[in-house]
Amino acid sequence: MTDTATARVVTGMPDPDYRAVPAVSQTSLKRILDCPARYKWALDHPEPPRDAFDFGHVVHAMILGRGADIARLDFPDRRTNAYKDAVKTARAAGKAPLLAAHYDQAAACAQAVLAHPFASQLLALPGDSEVALFWTDEETGINCKALIDRAGELPDGTRLLIDVKTTASSADPDGFANGSARYGYHVQAAFYTDAWRRITGEDDVRFLFVVVEKDAPHLVSIDEYDDDSTAAGRARYRDALTTLATCQRNDTWPGYTDQIIRTIRLPRWALTEGDTP
Repeated sequence: MTDTATARVVTGMPDPDYRAVPAVSQTSLKRILDCPARYKWALDHPEPPRDAFDFGHVVHAMILGRGADIARLDFPDRRTNAYKDAVKTARAAGKAPLLAAHYDQAAACAQAVLAHPFASQLLALPGDSEVALFWTDEETGINCKALIDRAGELPDGTRLLIDVKTTASSADPDGFANGSARYGYHVQAAFYTDAWRRITGEDDVRFLFVVVEKDAPHLVSIDEYDDDSTAAGRARYRDALTTLATCQRNDTWPGYTDQIIRTIRLPRWALTEGDTP
């Protein structure tokens, strides 16, 4: 078993090895923020690979030149047994399977990012891709981990942490800001940035999202949270760690409304008869 108590940065760790390390990730923290019962269920029932995740993994591998091996499956759709057997074979070989059409879509996403005049420069900065972090949270004693898509360095010495996101909606920065709040990307940004600073001792650290649309024309944006948004993400992940520590200590994993009745209110549009959202 990997000793997660030793804070460290690891490059080149295979994805299965990273996932096997028994430590808390930002995805786990967001489940805790939803409710501890959901976190405990996911912990006891590991999620099998999903096609939606495969697309993102393939885009990352194409952009970063590191990550999952890819299996391009030449089938018209997912309905045949032959396709399902090919998926099983690919997964058994440690590959991310994608239908040919989805593979081509992923390749177009990757090409859009690599052809973007600014994103391509940032990704080409000296550094490493797929960088794993392991550390122990000092306040709670919880072992934590993070996997950074790209850790580069600007000419002035500033550390640049980059996360690549594919979106089925718009890469417009305002739209991405709204969606990122729903998906808790501000939690990820604060969690990763604080971890890097703690492990390396580097103070000058910036965290950027390179966002690319899944559908043509595969527009790209480069986004960075302001200080208030990062602080909000930090407060959220600290709450999650504190909640997790309490749940572990008491071996109690509450749901949404254990032992209480919550008063709810209709949205404003529904309070007036005949209105619609």
